[in-house]
Amino acid sequence: MPSETPTPFDARTLPKLTGPSRAPASGGPARQLVVLLHGVGSNGENLIPLADAWRARLPDAAFIAPNGPFPFDIEPMPDAYQWFSISGITRENRPARVVAAAPIIESFLDEMLASHGLANRDLALIGFSQGTIMSFHLALTRTPEIAGIVGYSGRLPDPDGDFSTVAAKPPMLLVHGAADPVISDRMRQWRQLHFSQLEKLAKGRGLALPPSHLGAEEKARENLSREST
Repeated sequence: MPSETPTPFDARTLPKLTGPSRAPASGGPARQLVVLLHGVGSNGENLIPLADAWRARLPDAAFIAPNGPFPFDIEPMPDAYQWFSISGITRENRPARVVAAAPIIESFLDEMLASHGLANRDLALIGFSQGTIMSFHLALTRTPEIAGIVGYSGRLPDPDGDFSTVAAKPPMLLVHGAADPVISDRMRQWRQLHFSQLEKLAKGRGLALPPSHLGAEEKARENLSREST
């Protein structure tokens, strides 16, 4: 099957992302920014509760969970969004779809960082499923390097890619269910990355957020806090 060629967006007409947010618990200006990217067919409201769980440990962080730029096209329903279409998705054409969607999120990240007077080193990405795929791509291509990424039940956009030439290698934490039937090639991909990462298995879980995720995220919180000191 021929690979897809991404259609570039005009920077002047990029879709604008919006979604729920949380101001720093300290009541002061933001010293870090945490952006949460939801899974396909979901929305920012689904992930913003993670911000409520993190705020006490990152009191100077602003959190935002934007909705994907496109309506979910497999089963249209209210408040269901996607970062890229999974209609006809294959291992071969997924990378092009990720690349095509990335500028929308990049523009949003630039805007959010600028509005808070922050830099890449103050930014952490949190993703679930398709949001993890986008977060991996952004973390490996965005320079200067961001503070880190936490990915739930996700995969790399291109499992066959050459990871020796990635632009950035920030700390990463991957959390997934040991019984996850969707994300099956994660271990081989992690071994290829060759940089700071931590993988945590949620035993017996499928494609879902584990109920007790806070311990797994401790490493990522430490990385972000260290960047702000």
